[in-house]
Amino acid sequence: MDFSSYKRHIETLAQEASGKTAVYICTPDGEIKINEAERMQAASVIKVPIVMAGLHASDQGMLDLNKKVVVQDKVAGTGVLNYLSGNMELSILNMMTLALIVSDNTASNLLIHEIGRENINAFCQKAGASQTVLGRYFMDHEAMKRGIDNYTSAGDMIRFFRLIGHENKLLSNESRKVIYQMLENQQFREKLAAHQAMFHDKVSIANKTGELNGIQHDVGMFTFENRQVYAAILSSNWNNNYQGREFISQIGKLTIEYMTATE
Repeated sequence: MDFSSYKRHIETLAQEASGKTAVYICTPDGEIKINEAERMQAASVIKVPIVMAGLHASDQGMLDLNKKVVVQDKVAGTGVLNYLSGNMELSILNMMTLALIVSDNTASNLLIHEIGRENINAFCQKAGASQTVLGRYFMDHEAMKRGIDNYTSAGDMIRFFRLIGHENKLLSNESRKVIYQMLENQQFREKLAAHQAMFHDKVSIANKTGELNGIQHDVGMFTFENRQVYAAILSSNWNNNYQGREFISQIGKLTIEYMTATE
């Protein structure tokens, strides 16, 4: 599949989708942009810049990734910490891992506390991600009632992933390697990575999903041989979440087919 066909398929999927969609895909052959600058509820994809801000602070000598933190103020939703008993201490690095590979809300809230919400938002501004704002902790229903939420855009998420994929001044190469490995070990593989093993197990996919009722997101970096594709898919207003997951998984399937077509 050449780039023109790939782009046409993606645009058709977006046009026919019953939900509201934002797509930003960057390939060696060109870009696909659909509502990429529109600010949307971030759900759990905002955990990527939270972790990046922590790694940035570590690079600056402002945060010790080995510091142990008592696990407390557990919250429900995705993750495992809320369902474990007993007193626990985890390093900040391990909390980052849980926040990304199982989208743990409790670990993410502890990270926000340790890194600082203002520092996280400042990092987003340094990255040029002007549509991204961390307004509240995860599962903070009182804040949500007051209209306070977390936001991002497909364009901003690509900015973050490009910082992971390319050498830059905000993250050291070691920090880039650390977060890439976390994302590559992602446990939620039902969207962009849903067809990975079936179609081509040589394609590496490092991704982070997000979802709320009617909201389905996934952002990832596809690598095949010396080629990379960045894809950010944000979507909302679905009648049921299955529709959103299927929409994103089809984009993942097309991306794998496009990348491996010349093999």
